Amino acid sequence: MSIGIADAETARLLRVSAGSPVVNVTRVFLDGKGLILYYADVIYRGDWVRWEIELQP
Repeated sequence: MSIGIADAETARLLRVSAGSPVVNVTRVFLDGKGLILYYADVIYRGDWVRWEIELQP
């Protein structure tokens, strides 16, 4: 996952302004042997993403 900004085409497709924050996500699901079952590169609007993390010592 990485945070970026929408280029003109991405902004048009996501219906946001060019330069708006977006989140780039790569998803990979593997089977028990390590073979790829599912692969996707997805771009989400920044206002649709919520990130929570709990840090413990």
